Amino acid sequence: MDAPDLPHAVAGWRTWTVSTGPGGTRLLAPVTRALWPPGEARTAWCRYGRHDAPAVSCRCGLYAVADLTRLTRQVTRGSVVGVAALWGRVVEAEHGWRGEHGYPVVLFAEPALPERTRTRLAARYGVPVHCLPAPLEALVRGDREAVSALAARVRDETARAPGSVAPHRELAVADLLARIHGPECRSA
Repeated sequence: MDAPDLPHAVAGWRTWTVSTGPGGTRLLAPVTRALWPPGEARTAWCRYGRHDAPAVSCRCGLYAVADLTRLTRQVTRGSVVGVAALWGRVVEAEHGWRGEHGYPVVLFAEPALPERTRTRLAARYGVPVHCLPAPLEALVRGDREAVSALAARVRDETARAPGSVAPHRELAVADLLARIHGPECRSA
């Protein structure tokens, strides 16, 4: 069975690590350390090279989850959480999706990530980068208030995103993001 080409993008949660090395401020996949290039779609490939990614019978593809709390193990110091749009061939998985192409729609960072870094990410990727009033760990642990506020922000950002990213019915963005409208974030 082949993965279907969807007529619209699906939106799901994922994490990235932030690299501030000689190549500039960039987003990297937390597990593979693969670059998500600024200003262009990240395209998945199968490391076994036997088929186009993603394939139903393989684990290849760009990952995003429907439930923010599924990211607990991926959140580390220096990571950001956000919503990615996935399109092209998309495989629905147990907890979300694996897509052929992807790009971040909105990013959320902890106060510990310097404001200069957040500003550079926003400029390079052309997406909003919001500062969270609480650590990411609280968010992915399922702190109801933090998750609710973040859901409201993501809902608002995805509604304004270019290219009409249509959140998947199971993303439940409205339920996730109503509680992070805390005080403005300032870097120490």
